[in-house]
Amino acid sequence: MDFKTPTGQTLATGMYEGARGIGKSSGPGIGIASYTPYGSCPAQDPVVGRFVIYQISFASSTSSSINALALDFEYRCTPTSPPLIGSVRFNASRPELRPFASPAVSAGPYNLTGDRAADIVWQNRDDGRLSGWHT
Repeated sequence: MDFKTPTGQTLATGMYEGARGIGKSSGPGIGIASYTPYGSCPAQDPVVGRFVIYQISFASSTSSSINALALDFEYRCTPTSPPLIGSVRFNASRPELRPFASPAVSAGPYNLTGDRAADIVWQNRDDGRLSGWHT
């Protein structure tokens, strides 16, 4: 796995949208051994993706050796191909393993109807609509 910042920047916490294949642009880059669960990405395909670094620390201010890393990524062989989404955690204090999940969101039983039975609420990440299910 390779994650690259825009030219002239060092890896730091933050969101890196519009990542292209490593060496394909001066912007952020992403590379994952050119293989996904859907097959390999042909070399000519325009790999696209994004990644967010929640936590990163190095062995020293002049070192490229990473002591801790919390990173989520989304990788696509083409803009319309299914995504490969994942999380990388190495000595990180962020335990959340749901890619791009907000740490402020908690999952647990909700009781919307007052009947003491757990209800389920979820949000569409694309448009923000809420849906609910209760017994």
